[in-house]
Amino acid sequence: MLRLTTKQLLSYIIWAGILLLAAFLFVGTNYIFSSVLLFLFVLFEWGYATYYTHKSSNIYFFSPIFQTMYCSLFYCLLIGLFYFSKYNFIEFFRLPTSDSGLLFQISVIYFIFLSAIFAPYVICLLFNFKPRINFKVLKYNFSLVKLERYLKISLLVLIVLLGLIFISTGYNPISALLNPSEFRYGYSHGIANAFYRLFNVLTCLNLLIVLKNLLIDKIRVKKIKLLNYAFLGFYLFWTIISGARSYIVIPLIYSAYCLSFIKNLKINLKQILILIFSVAFTLLFAAGYFMYRNYMQNVQSGKVQKLTKEVNVVYSSIERIDNFANSVMYFVHVNRNSDLFNFNNFHLKKQFVSQFQMFIPRSVIPDKGYPISGELTKLIYPEAFRGNVNLIFGGLTNLFHTGGVGYVVIDALLFGLFLAIMEFSFKYLIQYDLFLLIYLLIFLDIPIMYFYTGFINSEVIFSLLIKFFIVIPILYLLIEKPRGGKLNG
Repeated sequence: MLRLTTKQLLSYIIWAGILLLAAFLFVGTNYIFSSVLLFLFVLFEWGYATYYTHKSSNIYFFSPIFQTMYCSLFYCLLIGLFYFSKYNFIEFFRLPTSDSGLLFQISVIYFIFLSAIFAPYVICLLFNFKPRINFKVLKYNFSLVKLERYLKISLLVLIVLLGLIFISTGYNPISALLNPSEFRYGYSHGIANAFYRLFNVLTCLNLLIVLKNLLIDKIRVKKIKLLNYAFLGFYLFWTIISGARSYIVIPLIYSAYCLSFIKNLKINLKQILILIFSVAFTLLFAAGYFMYRNYMQNVQSGKVQKLTKEVNVVYSSIERIDNFANSVMYFVHVNRNSDLFNFNNFHLKKQFVSQFQMFIPRSVIPDKGYPISGELTKLIYPEAFRGNVNLIFGGLTNLFHTGGVGYVVIDALLFGLFLAIMEFSFKYLIQYDLFLLIYLLIFLDIPIMYFYTGFINSEVIFSLLIKFFIVIPILYLLIEKPRGGKLNG
């Protein structure tokens, strides 16, 4: 009789759902040759995930390879299949050309891009070569005494930072609640943004620590439990006034991260019902908050009567995944002057120069360039750029704009090599608190950033560096130094 662990069963269900969704979109395609390449790659990922699930009873749902696969599905494959399908009802996603040959070339470039990313890992598996890092500094667990002290101090720091955000934006809790969109714009600009960047990193770090305490470690120390709940109360308060739906969804995502690392995960009917309720509540809360935010914004502008006609939560959510649609617009623009595979109008120097100039105020260098989102928006959507709107074109487009197909392959192979090393190191280090928190808060964002906008000439490098230099010292201060030269855990 076949016996499956809870994790294996969940993995089979998740990947069966992904395959069915991909098949549904593929069957409804309007461009068969463009969609077939994307669907073939979905089959490849499904095949690997199924084989991995069969071989391993303890599934690492968010290992480096799986996280990259999820990102490729979200930003390239499933959204691409939707884009080419008859179900594409998004006005903004309307195809800019009916040239099936050009659309096929675009799918070929995506296929090459994804193949280069996963090639190093596949080659390592085939030749049984497993490169990995083995840094002793990553093999530490946290001290409960230091953890309790940190939760106290950090909560006070967060309260002070929130106060500084209020002072620098001119808002208070009531006015922020009544004007969430304007408050969000306020703390995203000027001096308030400096306070917010630090506030955001500490908030996400503490949320992960608290969820790890509650879900993985199940710490029963009374003071730590009280501090955990005190932070969750503070987080809920911030979520309600922040004007950002992401803070509603983040706890659900972080909870999934933490639960996935429980080795002997077992789910009963009660837990399934709790999970369904949590997901439903999160989605409804996010949708309701979206409606409220837009309602309050329309109250200020006197457009309340138009709200029900202008707002559609489902459509607006899908429109946010616009990387693929924007990349097609870019490739169509390139094709007007050059065949995609003969493109040689590279921007390598400009991309790297712009990356370093990004840290210098425009008042010092008035004619400095813009991040890649701005550069490409100015090129493809000049009217949007003049309206101070920057669109995201995706990491693949960033690489192609930098150095054509050749650069896409080189960069993807290097990223894939880094990915392979992390994957083979992962299972040896994930048992330690220090590595786990660094991995959850920093590494899991790297594949997202790579597919979402790319690293060259983009602001994600700056955000990643800020997070790195804040998180690493804090986590290192929490570790319990081993006695007698032995590592704990």
